[in-house]
Amino acid sequence: LRGNPFQIYNVGLHHIAFSAASRADVDALFGKLKTMGATILDAPQEYPYVPGYYALYFADPDGMKLEYVNIPS
Repeated sequence: LRGNPFQIYNVGLHHIAFSAASRADVDALFGKLKTMGATILDAPQEYPYVPGYYALYFADPDGMKLEYVNIPS
């Protein structure tokens, strides 16, 4: 795998998601990532996957797509 760097739409692992306790937590991480100069793929917003799905997408230093998401219970 070392010769095949991560690409978002390659076959296999697409991204890793982490659960946020609230929308405020998603927004807070977005603020921290911006001050760090991180690569933001998609700013926090609602997505139509399930009602209330609120997520932020960003990349780690290796380009891996990460998601921080709040889904109301």
